[in-house]
Amino acid sequence: MKGLQGKKSFSDVRNKNTMRQRLAATEMIVPGNIQLEPWSPGDAATHITYECAGSPFGEILVAATSKGVCYLGFTGNEPAAALRDLKRRFPFNPVSEGRSFFQTAAIRQMHATHHLIPVRLHLKGTPFQLQIWKQLLRIPFGGLTTYARLGGSTRAARAAGHAVGCNPVGFLLPCHRVICTDGSFNRYFWGTELKEKLLTWEAETAQDPGFTAPRSGVVLNKN
Repeated sequence: MKGLQGKKSFSDVRNKNTMRQRLAATEMIVPGNIQLEPWSPGDAATHITYECAGSPFGEILVAATSKGVCYLGFTGNEPAAALRDLKRRFPFNPVSEGRSFFQTAAIRQMHATHHLIPVRLHLKGTPFQLQIWKQLLRIPFGGLTTYARLGGSTRAARAAGHAVGCNPVGFLLPCHRVICTDGSFNRYFWGTELKEKLLTWEAETAQDPGFTAPRSGVVLNKN
């Protein structure tokens, strides 16, 4: 199976034609390392622990319940703002600073992109949002999809885009790999600049001849 090796132009994420080629080259995968636990009514009062940690893409705030990671956000060097976002999403849950093995696994995966580390997510969302978030896990490292593809039709693209925008777990649920059908992108909860950085880094990494991560599923059929 051919990858992106030798196709350095694929890292030009501001070139719409390049991004459309990446879309055509992407084969969806079956995720193997991340498990999803849906939120239940009884989880409304469950305790949430959070901590800030470094990552290759800047500081992150990671939070978890006793069932899994429920939040991972980029702080933009403003941890207080990220904490407010966490509490906004979980207004009824007691929150305190601390670490669990779920958070540790998530942080390790952020730093170990060449390896798959088991991570369990505990996701609060509507049935439609959960459906879309599950689809995000099928986008391979270095690959892309569109809002229309996620939603199953052009008419459902807006609803899919809203669900993507509500994603509470950045990077691990790779909503940054979703772009518009024309190859453009300008929507990312943690900032368009960060989305561009992530897309560029993934394309460059996937093109490295030494990159063999099992998440890489981009195939280029053209010579």
